[in-house]
Amino acid sequence: MGGNFSQLAGMPLNRIARLYPNGSLDNDFQSGASNWVSTMQLQPDGRLVVGGAFTKLAGKTALRIGRINPYGSLDLPFFPEANDIVRALLLQPDGKIVVGGDFTTMNKLPYSRLARLNPDGTLDAAFNPGANDHVYALALQPDGKILVGGDFTNLGGVQHNKLARLNPDGSLDEAFDRMPICRCASLRCSRMAKSWSAAISPCWTTSRAATSPASIPTAAWT
Repeated sequence: MGGNFSQLAGMPLNRIARLYPNGSLDNDFQSGASNWVSTMQLQPDGRLVVGGAFTKLAGKTALRIGRINPYGSLDLPFFPEANDIVRALLLQPDGKIVVGGDFTTMNKLPYSRLARLNPDGTLDAAFNPGANDHVYALALQPDGKILVGGDFTNLGGVQHNKLARLNPDGSLDEAFDRMPICRCASLRCSRMAKSWSAAISPCWTTSRAATSPASIPTAAWT
């Protein structure tokens, strides 16, 4: 688990901890972050990709994103760098990692709030859609397309009001209605809906093709 805590179960723990299924603390997991943790993704091999506002992870330099080995040490060969907060991570079946947040550079190159990393932490240079404001939410569809939610009004150079969908290569899915009107400040993803229809709460949206939350496809948002 991650967050902004400095203590858990009476023990000093800096923003990262692991619990057993019964809720007791796993004392074998020793890690920690220098600032808050906003997102985590567990890989099939047991390593944990972590994003947030930190500049140190497990006692070593990690600039807002890093990967932790199963017992809490930093996976040092993996060293991407974001210049601002990482708020969303999405692990793809091929091991690539989609990253969203507030950053405008990734690995010291211009990537505006969205980027994709190869499994070793290097950039997937072909993926660079770009958003004009914060990205909070990422969700993967079964067909490999990626739903993106946040504060943005422009994604990939095209007007999108807080919700858009990308093709697997990072290009915009033009079949996805690009003009939803959302009454909330931003969209944040909680989970994928089993029915592949969207539940948007507390946001109620209207668009050219949709007049209710249920008619916008593929993810659950809160």
